Amino acid sequence: RVHGGFGSWREMEITIDTKEASSLPGPVDVHLLPCTIKHDGSAKVNGYFLPTSSETGGMECALRGRQLFGATFPIPKGFTGIIVNEEDDTFDDSHRKWSVIDKFEQITYWNHDTTPSPTDDIPRLQHWITLSKAIHDPVGHA
Repeated sequence: RVHGGFGSWREMEITIDTKEASSLPGPVDVHLLPCTIKHDGSAKVNGYFLPTSSETGGMECALRGRQLFGATFPIPKGFTGIIVNEEDDTFDDSHRKWSVIDKFEQITYWNHDTTPSPTDDIPRLQHWITLSKAIHDPVGHA
């Protein structure tokens, strides 16, 4: 279900085409930045975004003069990180089609001015996976 605005919800079918995923060269490096970048296309990231190891064991970098602190989080066992792209011909309010364009095994997330911690959203993802499994697994009868 997708929020339709003004308190309403509507159904939407989402299809992700994974047939090409096994042939992708990957894995690629994925970074989650605490900002919005209004650009959709290639960029010379390797020439400008140069993380280094910090004294605390994490990572440090600056982006447009702002200090960032990062940590790498592995994708949990049994899961695959994928990067998807919406296909141009699927702009329908009831159905969207996506294709896998790459895959990743870990994600580096970045915070402004604070070192990463176990209470950040990305590390807490592992707790949600554990909780979700407990909620959805069949319950045995004693």
